[in-house]
Amino acid sequence: PWHATQAPPRPKALTTVVATASSVIALTLLVAVGEWSHQVLLIPPLAASMALIAGASQTPLGQPRSVIGGQLVSALTGFLVLAVLGQGVWSSGLAGGLALGAMLLLRVAHSPAAATAVIVAATA
Repeated sequence: PWHATQAPPRPKALTTVVATASSVIALTLLVAVGEWSHQVLLIPPLAASMALIAGASQTPLGQPRSVIGGQLVSALTGFLVLAVLGQGVWSSGLAGGLALGAMLLLRVAHSPAAATAVIVAATA
C-alpha cells in the first residue's frame, strides 16, 4: 500500500553539499544577471529545474535535453498563446496544457517547464 513505502536513501554528505552549493550559485547568478539586465530572470520553474538538475539528474526529467528543450518549448508556447489570445488566466491555462503536449511530442518532457508557459501567458 502507498503508506508503507519508505523514503529514498539519504545521499552522501558530499553529494548534498555539492547539490546545495551548485543550486545556490546558479540561482544567485541568475538573479545577478537579471539585476544587471533589469529583467526578472529567476522564476519558480527555473528553481524547480535546478532542483532536478542538482538533486535528480539521473531521472529523465533532470536530463539536459528535457530541461533545456522543455523550458524553450514551453516559453515559446506561452509566447505563441500570448500573441494569439492575449494575456490572462484563460490564456495561461491553455498555454500550460499546450506546452505539455508540445513537450511530449518533441520528447523533452520537463514538468517545471509547463509552469514557464503559464507565467509567460499570465504576466508577459
